[in-house]
Amino acid sequence: MKKLFIILSLIITLAVSGLIIFKFISKNTVDVTDSSKWTYITHDEFKVRLPENLKSTTKLYSSSLGAEQIACYKNNKIVFSVAKQQMTPDQVKNIDLKKTIQSISINGEDLVPIKVNSGYYYKFTGNSAETAGNENKLFRIEALFKGKDAIYSIAVSCPITDRTKYEESMTQWIESFSLR
Repeated sequence: MKKLFIILSLIITLAVSGLIIFKFISKNTVDVTDSSKWTYITHDEFKVRLPENLKSTTKLYSSSLGAEQIACYKNNKIVFSVAKQQMTPDQVKNIDLKKTIQSISINGEDLVPIKVNSGYYYKFTGNSAETAGNENKLFRIEALFKGKDAIYSIAVSCPITDRTKYEESMTQWIESFSLR
């Protein structure tokens, strides 16, 4: 009887341990395209709906000259970065985001602005400064939004090989972005 009790205890311990390991692994491998696993992130300056497994980081990922990164969320495939360029309210008022985007060409590719909420976004492929060789190609969606005294720049990127898998979700994250 004592051996049966020990065997039963061992089986229960293994089952519970397996369940804990499964929960840990499945939480860290959440499919970022599964919108049922997205949650709203509220920052002092904005609100956005992102996958729950994107973690906040202080690493600088995307920022134009003079812009300050104010938030960044990432996992092993996706980076979602928010930066802002401080300006006077008059300067912000006088900027035409659509014309600004239309005047830019990246890697010989003219950017096409797409209206989203109170801003515009555009898509392009580029290189990552962190890697070399063919694996450094990235697909990016960037957006510009006007605040009261700043222009906000949002950049979402993934490896170019994952573009078809993530593009629709990345667009939806940009579309969920709003200033507070």
